[in-house]
Amino acid sequence: MERSMGDKVLQSEQPGLEMGQKQNASWHNQPSSPHLPKTQEWLRKHRRRLASRLAMGLISSQSRYALRRDLELQFAPRPAKIPITVRPLCADDLDLLMPQDDLSRSFDEQQEIAWRRSFADTVGSGGYVAIDGRDGRPCYVQWLLGASQNDLIRRLGGFPRLDEDTALLENAYTPPSHRGLGIMSAAMALIAERAAAFGARYVLTFVGTDNVASLKGCQKAGFEVHLIQRRLRVGYGLIDVSLYRKGGVSDAPK
Repeated sequence: MERSMGDKVLQSEQPGLEMGQKQNASWHNQPSSPHLPKTQEWLRKHRRRLASRLAMGLISSQSRYALRRDLELQFAPRPAKIPITVRPLCADDLDLLMPQDDLSRSFDEQQEIAWRRSFADTVGSGGYVAIDGRDGRPCYVQWLLGASQNDLIRRLGGFPRLDEDTALLENAYTPPSHRGLGIMSAAMALIAERAAAFGARYVLTFVGTDNVASLKGCQKAGFEVHLIQRRLRVGYGLIDVSLYRKGGVSDAPK
């Protein structure tokens, strides 16, 4: 009789175990919230913006060249070492060029990517990419903005208000896999020419006075020193002031 009672107990417990297993399985198989990807992307964006702010520090100053290209002057850019074409930026290009949370990259590279993606989040449209003709993958990105976007440019900070005949070419990035191939100057020259489509004759771009490599790349793309900027930021960029003086060829390092 004891065995029979024990059997009954086991039988009465078994359905409960099966039900618990089914409930657990049901809980694990439930789809994740449709809002989760949006929340993760929101957190990434704000993390990038915070990192960008903190990188400015309490007080920072910077000297930059404002280089200008006159699109009415004929210019033959030096071709890159690989075949490239230029097209507008697509939604998937940034993940290929600047993957997020890639721990194989150095800390400095991750910080640079965070800052550039924060810029992309703020600007939205106007991006162009160079495409590697060998495999069709993007290998360079930069943004071209016109005078109609002056309100956006003011919010970005650090740039002058554009005249109607002037465009701004900014935030160039080449992934490590494609550096040293002369892509920057060749792509810049091609992207700058797109400014003629919205009525610009001049294209401005800014380069730090200590960034000789990028300066030479801009010069190879047809840009010459036009202004010299002294920029002061205080309180993690809450106060942002720029002063300009006229520059020229003699101001550029040899």
